[in-house]
Amino acid sequence: MQSGVPGHLLPLGRKDSLSPATTQQVQTLPGPSFNITELLDTFARRGLNEVDLVALSGAHTIGRASCPSFLNRKDENDEFVRKLKSNCTRFPAAPLQDLDVTTPDTFDKNYYLNLQKNMGVLNSDMQLTLNATISQLVDFFTADQGWFFATFSTSMSNLAHLEGKPDARGEVRRHCYEVNMLDVTSQRLVASA
Repeated sequence: MQSGVPGHLLPLGRKDSLSPATTQQVQTLPGPSFNITELLDTFARRGLNEVDLVALSGAHTIGRASCPSFLNRKDENDEFVRKLKSNCTRFPAAPLQDLDVTTPDTFDKNYYLNLQKNMGVLNSDMQLTLNATISQLVDFFTADQGWFFATFSTSMSNLAHLEGKPDARGEVRRHCYEVNMLDVTSQRLVASA
């Protein structure tokens, strides 16, 4: 999918895990039902700030969520929340909801515009509108897509430069999208074909 995600610098040589994250590791990530304090605390524990929180949340402009992620939504916008819940019951075979309800396959500022209209899918999305400082960032990104893109790139670089566990087992991937394979004839690692 060509989505228009702005480029960002990533460090080379970082080890990727050989196995999926554990449930405990996943639970340290920001959850869809988090309130603004929990979101800010989760980012601060990683050395990220409120600008990073709002900018990285902008990735939801091309994301999708399963129904259980938002069925606990508060009724800030009763009609919108009812529609979300109805989508889950009408389409049980494909229970994914676009997080950007206006331009779901395009990386743009519309996620923030939707938040201003109380049309954020996740509770954690709508939390960005409830704090004056954070809400102001939403307004800035809505007004200036270029600034959103630049800030998103910077925040992605900040995220990519976070230190992993020093004893982490893993491998430096030849291709980021696949695990290296062991060539049994030469006993060396190669990228899978």
